Amino acid sequence: MSIEIRTRVLKNGSQSLYLDCYENGKREYETLHLYLVPEVNEDAKRENKNAMKKAVAIKAERLLGIRKEQSLQMQRD
Repeated sequence: MSIEIRTRVLKNGSQSLYLDCYENGKREYETLHLYLVPEVNEDAKRENKNAMKKAVAIKAERLLGIRKEQSLQMQRD
């Protein structure tokens, strides 16, 4: 299982953050509704830093949930 944080460039110049999840030949995307804005000032840089922190936290949460499911499944077997 791998989960990556990726971006899509939007028409207004911002970037949308999403998770790219890949497992057993299957790929799924999860939109995070978090955005990176062009870094024109300190406020924009701060917003981007906070958005990335949230994205990393969500990624970690998903990985922990998957690992927990896998360990439960191994215990059953």
